[in-house]
Amino acid sequence: MMVRNLLLRLALLLVALVVAALAFARTLTDWMWFGSLGRTALFVTPWTWRCAVFAGSTLVALAVLWLNFSLARPALARAYLRWDELPSSRLAGAWRLLRRFASLAVFGLAVLLGLGVSSRWMEVGLFFHRRPFGVVDPVLGQDAGFYVFSLPFYRIVLSLVTGALVLSLGMILFVYTAAGLLAWRRGSGQALWGRPRRHVFLLLALLAAIWAVETWLGRFDLLFSPGGVIYGPTFTDVHVRLPLRVIVTALAGVTAVLTAAAAWRPWGRYAAGAAIVTLAVAVAGEAGAGLVQRFVVRPNELVREEPFLRHHIAMTRKAYGLDGVREVAFDPKDAIEATDVQAARPLLQEIRLWDWRPLGRAYSQLQEFRPYYDFVEVDVDRYRVGDRIRQVMLSVRELNAQRLQNPSWINRKLQYTHGYGLVMSPASEVSGQGMPRLTVADIPPRSQDGWPRVTRPQIYFGEMAADWIVVQGRTPEFDYPSGDQNVFHRYEGKDGIALTLWNRLLFAARFGSTELLLSPEVSARSRVLMYRTVMERLQRLMPFLRYDRDPYPIVTRDGHVLWMVDAYTTTDRFPYARPMAGWGNYARNSVKVTLDAYDGTVHFYQVDESEPLASALSDLFGGFLEPASAVPEDVRAHWRYPEDLFWLQAAVYAVYHMVNPGLFYNQEDRWDFPREIHGEQEVVMQPYYAMVDLGDGPEFALLYPFTAQDKQNMTAWMVGRSDPPHYGQLQVFRFPKQRLTYGPMQIEARINQDPDISRELTLWGQRGSRVLRGNLIVVPVRGTVLYVKPLFLVSEQSQLPELRRVVLATSAQLVMAPDLMSALAIATGAQAPAPPATAAALPPAASPTGPQAAQNARLREALDALQQARRRLEAGDWEGFGKAMQQVETLLKEVAGGT
Repeated sequence: MMVRNLLLRLALLLVALVVAALAFARTLTDWMWFGSLGRTALFVTPWTWRCAVFAGSTLVALAVLWLNFSLARPALARAYLRWDELPSSRLAGAWRLLRRFASLAVFGLAVLLGLGVSSRWMEVGLFFHRRPFGVVDPVLGQDAGFYVFSLPFYRIVLSLVTGALVLSLGMILFVYTAAGLLAWRRGSGQALWGRPRRHVFLLLALLAAIWAVETWLGRFDLLFSPGGVIYGPTFTDVHVRLPLRVIVTALAGVTAVLTAAAAWRPWGRYAAGAAIVTLAVAVAGEAGAGLVQRFVVRPNELVREEPFLRHHIAMTRKAYGLDGVREVAFDPKDAIEATDVQAARPLLQEIRLWDWRPLGRAYSQLQEFRPYYDFVEVDVDRYRVGDRIRQVMLSVRELNAQRLQNPSWINRKLQYTHGYGLVMSPASEVSGQGMPRLTVADIPPRSQDGWPRVTRPQIYFGEMAADWIVVQGRTPEFDYPSGDQNVFHRYEGKDGIALTLWNRLLFAARFGSTELLLSPEVSARSRVLMYRTVMERLQRLMPFLRYDRDPYPIVTRDGHVLWMVDAYTTTDRFPYARPMAGWGNYARNSVKVTLDAYDGTVHFYQVDESEPLASALSDLFGGFLEPASAVPEDVRAHWRYPEDLFWLQAAVYAVYHMVNPGLFYNQEDRWDFPREIHGEQEVVMQPYYAMVDLGDGPEFALLYPFTAQDKQNMTAWMVGRSDPPHYGQLQVFRFPKQRLTYGPMQIEARINQDPDISRELTLWGQRGSRVLRGNLIVVPVRGTVLYVKPLFLVSEQSQLPELRRVVLATSAQLVMAPDLMSALAIATGAQAPAPPATAAALPPAASPTGPQAAQNARLREALDALQQARRRLEAGDWEGFGKAMQQVETLLKEVAGGT
């Protein structure tokens, strides 16, 4: 019988353990996942610090509560006796219950306070790994690290102690009132004397002391004052509120001393009077600050606020990394000359013509091959090809499981597991049919000579939302189609968690998948891959960094595809700096992350090793950041100035380029974001990557023009440099204010108003096609501002964009040609080269008249239709091919009938 009971208990214990494990299946499987990546510290550290902060804060709160409870215990015993004399009273039962669970209630209150503080474990952890910023605020003389790391910690400690004292005060007042020791009305019983009086007044004195400390720390909050003409302390804050808080601190200290003395002497009225005076001074001081602002500052605001405006401008520029911006005066020439074209040919050959949106549609129609493949986004990068740096467009071919014709569990989880390869094309080159010239394409990937070769084309991790999968199962993984057969692959990467019987049970519980538990296609050697979207994986590993929205792929020297992601350290505690929505008021691109598209391996590199937030974060999480020296050279070659940070800096610099307090105060020279016509709509212009020559030869950079406030003329142009040794530098070219430099919308207007260009655009729109305008690229070339606008033609039948024309403009020139070099030849008066095949398919800007001209137009239309038929045939569009051939036949009959 005993053995059976023992076995029964063991079985129940085993069942309880299994149930508990299944209840925590998500936490356990996440722990396994972190461990499989060698990143256990990133999983354990938050739990460790949360538990440590919870334990420490609970002990502090328990010490305060228990001490006060112990001091009040005699009164609590008296209260028990008093209420026990009333056995019929409902309150008597409540007091007997309280007598049993009073100690437990004290512990429960301490736990609640500890739980509240534990949610702020990150601030506590960063305090113990704090670093100086090396930037001192100009008002109180504190390093910025004090505001970022120390001040939040001090407030956490204060809030914990304050909460424990307030709960203790409420608890003992309740006990003393119940015991009849606290008389709220004169003559209604024994007044609060002796030990209870000392207890209450000492607690009140401690709260008054905390009031003093809180007011003293409140001086530092003035560095984040949002109410004045600037963000941060103003004249009134420094000359009225700052001294006021010092005075209130002193008065609160006096109140604390008098309240403590009232514990032994009848000085309660003096303590109360001191508290009232302190409150009155605080209220009157704030009212006085309002009067000073209205009658002293406002009548002469610029003069009063000038030093504080200087502080605010300087600290804001430091916070966003704008204090090192190099400004260059740039007075452009009106026109580009033939000698300029010849000297700048290496740069002009790399000016980007392809817009990523129409190019993405072209990639989709030309290179997806199967409905389950998808190109999520087209990115811009550069590669060395031979002796040239070539600007390229590229996109990864990912698997879209939502498009599977038979989305069975086997197909979604075991067979169709990954995408395949990528497509790459020069950003400046166009084929004879208006298509991109593909230098890396097809399945399996084929690369032209000198271009990157992809040796590991399987894409298990990408930008597209991807669910968990099982690899190395008994079902072969589909790799790519080859004719009538399929080629299969067996995953060889390091990622994944082995599906032992116990792990299968946990993952089946986590995913709610009985198939994973029961399927014979899953073996003990199988592994589960999860968190396969780039951003999801990084957010899961390190959610305390902010990531750029645009991961981009690179092909390494050994042919692997890596995702590169820029990561930022941010805070809203940098003193005197203006906050920006969603960012706080400080941002640095201190970390770069790479993620292997095949096996999911992640590397975090601290590329700004002097950045204190990143260093503190790395120390807190066990040194997870690798040094910049560990970045492979072939990876470093593809660093880009990050787009999100550049966009943020451009928004700040549009205002904070005005370092003169008078200009800033009046906002006389504020810059605006330009607008352009993209596609068929007017939109705000976005930053763009391009090749530029800033004096050191062609280099890859991120660019953005500015226009004058409420005007369309261009006033400046900003560049973020991406190539060594100038990586991370910002330059701003400022145009002269005394003469016009065309802005993007003014160039768009000139295009619309040019009779030859507008006539040709109108003609295309009447022939079953739409004209889409690409990004306007604005670059300086040999002292001239060059505007380049690609025009795409989209047929209503195929929706396949074709790059048909390029508009080139300077201040004095505006031409349209089939390609950029032809446009430059026309603009400079040189003999234009023979137009490529794409030009023959479209009517020229100026057409001859008469019967011969009509027949020539029909022949051109026939040739255009024939080329469209060829493209439809190559794309497998049989219906489109048939319609195009019918059009060819009709046009040729018209020509034959005319002759």
